[in-house]
Amino acid sequence: MYVFIAVRSAATQSRLSTVGFALIREIKEETEMDREILFRGQTRKKGEKVRLDGSPIDSNWAYGGIFPNNKGGDFAIIYQQEPTIEKFTVYADTVGQYTGLTDKNGKKIFEGDIVEFFNIRGKIVNECGAFGIVVLPNIDYDLLESKIPFNNNANFCFNDNFISLWELWWNYEQDDNPLYEVEVIGNIHDTPKLLEASE
Repeated sequence: MYVFIAVRSAATQSRLSTVGFALIREIKEETEMDREILFRGQTRKKGEKVRLDGSPIDSNWAYGGIFPNNKGGDFAIIYQQEPTIEKFTVYADTVGQYTGLTDKNGKKIFEGDIVEFFNIRGKIVNECGAFGIVVLPNIDYDLLESKIPFNNNANFCFNDNFISLWELWWNYEQDDNPLYEVEVIGNIHDTPKLLEASE
């Protein structure tokens, strides 16, 4: 959030800038402290190990902060602080950041998740600083507009195949964290076929 104040007097401008910077700093600290910064990554990929009968063993996810992979390496470090302090070596290509939002079932939404909304499937990505859903080949905005509550106007950016999570949150009058129209149904690492079925 940015606050712009236009004044003519230099003395007033100086007093206001001190107050303004303090206000901006307070707003920034308040919003930064409220957002949970969380990453996840796989310590073991699905099927990397198999049971005696040949069936694949599920992947193993670690959640926490991150030390990114060094110079394009294959691994990164996820560290958790609760219940105990631990670090996990994870595959760098499986690391995804928490979007700060949950789906209709209260499940945290991460980059790399496969989601469904209004029978449309896509994957969660971070593009141009925004978390959103990539849908191939494109998004049916006519369908999305038809689902908007009667007392709200459509406010979409109308990109061909990307819609930000905030566009969904704004257009469907979400009053708190959950995105009630979005459901996490899998992820691109463990269940990529869910995404292929929609293309």
